Amino acid sequence: FFSAAYSGPRLWLFDPAHAAMGSTARGRLYGADEDGFRMTRFMFGVQVFDLLVTFIVPSMRKFEHLVHHGMTLATAMCGLSGPYLMYQSAFFFGFVEISSVPLVFVDLFRQFPELHQRSAVLHMLNEVVRLSFAISFLVIRCIIWPLVVVQLLLDLISVHREGKLDGALQMSIFLCTCAVLTFLQLFWGFKVVSATVKMLQGDKSERHKEA
Repeated sequence: FFSAAYSGPRLWLFDPAHAAMGSTARGRLYGADEDGFRMTRFMFGVQVFDLLVTFIVPSMRKFEHLVHHGMTLATAMCGLSGPYLMYQSAFFFGFVEISSVPLVFVDLFRQFPELHQRSAVLHMLNEVVRLSFAISFLVIRCIIWPLVVVQLLLDLISVHREGKLDGALQMSIFLCTCAVLTFLQLFWGFKVVSATVKMLQGDKSERHKEA
């Protein structure tokens, strides 16, 4: 995820060739990009692993997590079959993982609470990474994410009206997975807001229930 969190923003924000590919609707939907393909292939492998682990480990076997990994896997699989949506892959399979970086440390402190309970410095670090995760998740996954999805929908409508829609099956699957995954981002965003409010109020009674 650290690699994806680096590669995604580099492509999405700073790569001239990637920006050129995103200048038209067809380019955003069907443009070929080696870096985008590599990121999609990486995410496919990650989701296969995550889906298996989530299904096998009882403590991780939550319905919404299984759906999330399954939908992301289906999205990556469809992307590789074209390839399709290589432009958006920089965002969905890279840029959004920025929020996963602080989450790594949030999970670390959650699994090993003694780390921050015995050190004032680590306790402060725990609070900082939790707040960093909340801010990055809400900005990237609950604000920017829906905007990218809207652009994708507008692009699909545009090429369909021009009679140039290729990969109708894959695009139909993309629409379904985007709808489900966007709902999950907003659902988790609500939970993040609730947890952040409690954290700022000093309420730590239900931290063990956070997912």
